[in-house]
Amino acid sequence: MALKKIDISGIDSTIAETREDELRQKGIEAQSDLALQIRLFMKEAPYIINEIREAASPMDAQKFSSAVSENLQKSATEMAATFNAKVKPMTDKMETARNCVIIPALAAYIILFSLIWLTVFLALVIFANSQAIHSEEINSLVSLIIFFWVVSVALVTYITRKFKWQ
Repeated sequence: MALKKIDISGIDSTIAETREDELRQKGIEAQSDLALQIRLFMKEAPYIINEIREAASPMDAQKFSSAVSENLQKSATEMAATFNAKVKPMTDKMETARNCVIIPALAAYIILFSLIWLTVFLALVIFANSQAIHSEEINSLVSLIIFFWVVSVALVTYITRKFKWQ
């Protein structure tokens, strides 16, 4: 039994023609849909253009620019007033700070302790004048005050360096 050859070239050509017809039909439908949309737009276009003109008519260029420039002028004036109100106190503080002499914290602490020990020394001198204290006792008390002053200055120096007091 031998197989017979079937000629399918006719079937292929028929399928190809059907596909071409479907593509042509889809193209025609798309073109007609586009034409319909264009016709609808052409009908609606005058109304849309009129609406745009009505909306844009109050926006006369001269009026618009004058209104904007007035608002900008007001805004600029308000910004300048706010700027001056905020910046003026800061510049005044900077001016006073520029005239000040800055003393390091270590020097301030040493001066403070020196004044305390000088006050103690003054009290000792006043007490010595009012009482009869022997010179040996005065010498030892003065030496003791100087010793405590040196120790307190050394201690303050050490503490400020250790804990980085500024």
